[in-house]
Amino acid sequence: MNNIKTISLDGIDVSKFIEIKSRQKWYQNQDHSRWIFYDEVNQLYYKIWNDTYVRRDTIPKAIKLGFYDEDILPALKGLIYWENVCRGYVMKKCVPLENNNNIENLFSQIKQRTEETKLFAYDFCPNHIVKNEDKLTLIDLEGVYNL
Repeated sequence: MNNIKTISLDGIDVSKFIEIKSRQKWYQNQDHSRWIFYDEVNQLYYKIWNDTYVRRDTIPKAIKLGFYDEDILPALKGLIYWENVCRGYVMKKCVPLENNNNIENLFSQIKQRTEETKLFAYDFCPNHIVKNEDKLTLIDLEGVYNL
C-alpha cells in the first residue's frame, strides 16, 4: 500500500479526541485491550492498543502479504507505531451501508485474497463494511489470521 503513513504514537494527543469505545480485557495471558477515539476536527478514527495486544501484528502482515490494499481499505490513513510495534491504525470517517446489496464485489475480493495469501478475515461481516465516499471499506481490521 503506497500511501499508508506510519504515525508515531507519541504524536497523538487522545485528550483532544472523543472516546468512542474502551475495552480493557485479558484472557489468561492474552491482552485484548483496545480503545477507539474520534478526532472531530479531522474526522478521523484512531484505534489504539497496548504493545502486548494479541493481534498487534496482523494488519502489517496482511498488508505485506497483499491481503489488504487500497481497494479493500480506501479509508485507511495510516498505521500507528511505537518502538517498531504496531499500536493501532487511523481511518477516515465513514458512513454505514444503507443495505448489503452492493457487497458482492468486495466479498469476491476477500475470497480471492484469502486463496492467494492464505489469510482470512475471521470477523468479516456486514457490520464491518462501511462507505468511504463512493467506495466500500472494511473496518475492525486486526481480525486477520492464517488459514
